[in-house]
Amino acid sequence: MQARIILSGRIALIVELIEMNCNIKRLVCGVCVVVMLGFFVGGASAAASYTEEVKFKGVVTGYPDFGGAVGTGGANVQIDKILFDPTGNLTIGDNVTVSWPIAPPFADINVTVGDRAEVYGYRNIKEMPGWWSGVGEHWVSLNTSDHYLRWSDIRLIGTAIEYFEDPGTGARYGWNVSVDKLISGPQPCSNRLNVTLQAVPPPWGNMDQNITEGDAIEVYGDYCEDQNGCCVSLVGSEDYYIRSIHKGDLNRDNQITPADAAIALEIATGGSASCDTATLAAADVSGDDKVTSLDALMILQAGTGTITL
Repeated sequence: MQARIILSGRIALIVELIEMNCNIKRLVCGVCVVVMLGFFVGGASAAASYTEEVKFKGVVTGYPDFGGAVGTGGANVQIDKILFDPTGNLTIGDNVTVSWPIAPPFADINVTVGDRAEVYGYRNIKEMPGWWSGVGEHWVSLNTSDHYLRWSDIRLIGTAIEYFEDPGTGARYGWNVSVDKLISGPQPCSNRLNVTLQAVPPPWGNMDQNITEGDAIEVYGDYCEDQNGCCVSLVGSEDYYIRSIHKGDLNRDNQITPADAAIALEIATGGSASCDTATLAAADVSGDDKVTSLDALMILQAGTGTITL
């Protein structure tokens, strides 16, 4: 009888241990599920750090201090034109801190304060790290090969092809030009583009009224791309322009004289004559992409009526 009681007690103990083991397994399994859910929720939260892609233009105002972080580049850009902002979180005048890894395709980003730039990247909803300083109201990260921070201003030498005027009040007008030589700025999407002005509030640049079809021209303006191709707008700065380049007329007095030849010779010998792109293009009458004493001689001959440029 006593033996049966002892045996029953041991069986009850074993059953209890088995149940405890099952409960422990359930508990462990439950913890695993919670951890896994936490992992996935955390992963989703991390993925949602970048809510949308945005695109805007503005002026570089400075550089953020990343607290000594290595391998990260950055610049602050004040927005003056919003190109794409699906949820309307950006505002004209906002300062945006743009960050990128110093690695391809972003390794060659090089902008300075005062540069006009275009930005395309992810707007980051996470708060910027507390040890960062000198940052803006928003944070945009460059994360994919499509993203960029690049100059928006473009300077080029080309040829005036055709004048146009779009219909309607306040419509665009200007010149369709061929791109013969890119001086600075983004690579155009085509070797033909429109240089435009329109009746909008200032500032705006200058369109030379003396340009005729076939003229060599110099263009400086705001590069843009849309569904119709690429163009250069002269709206946004009084410094923008399209102007004709008259070969040999280096002092722009609408005639070719020995004075122009003297300027060309000074440029050829490394003197202090004006060396802006339009002057260099006008001085290169021989067409070899440089200014030499031969160009000075040809301009002198043209000034005396010996040859025609």
